[in-house]
Amino acid sequence: MERRFLDKVEDNAIVRIRLEKTQQEKDQSDDEIEQLFYCNYGDFPYLLDVKVDKHLF
Repeated sequence: MERRFLDKVEDNAIVRIRLEKTQQEKDQSDDEIEQLFYCNYGDFPYLLDVKVDKHLF
């Protein structure tokens, strides 16, 4: 029984690591999109207070 518990703990740790990695990749992608947007439009979005997302392209 103790082994099953340890297996579940290990599985949960693996899932958590994968989720964190996925979130980091998403954040990196969001940063790239934001940089591309500001490269194209400069400071203009700051004047409009526009939320930058991939749907603006």
